[in-house]
Amino acid sequence: MLQTGLIAQEFLHHMNEADKHQLFNYLLGLNVTHKENVNTSFYTYKNLKKWLKPKQQPIQTFSFINDHNDELIISQLKYQKLFKQGYQIKVFYNLNEYDYHLVDDLLVELKGELLSYA
Repeated sequence: MLQTGLIAQEFLHHMNEADKHQLFNYLLGLNVTHKENVNTSFYTYKNLKKWLKPKQQPIQTFSFINDHNDELIISQLKYQKLFKQGYQIKVFYNLNEYDYHLVDDLLVELKGELLSYA
C-alpha cells in the first residue's frame, strides 16, 4: 500500500484547478469539524429499546474523482454502541481504506500548491 503523501501528490497531479479549489474548501471545513469532534463521545439513554443494535449513520459523504478516474471518498459517521455515541471519519482511495493522515497530506499539498499562486 502506498504512503499517504505519495497518494495525495498522485491524486492532485491529475486534478483540474476548479476541483482542487472545491476539494481544498471541503477539507478545510472537514479539518475543523474533525478537530472538534475527534475525541468526543457521550452517553445517551434516549432510545432504550434500540440499545442492542449498534449502528452507524452517515452525516456526510463526499466523493472526488480526478482525470485518471482515481476516486477519493470521505465519509463522516455518527456511531452508536450500546449507550455510547461518537463520531468517526472514514477515508477511501480507490476503495482502499486509509486513516485521517491522507486528509492531512492532501491539505498540506493543496495549501502549498494553491497558496503559492496567490
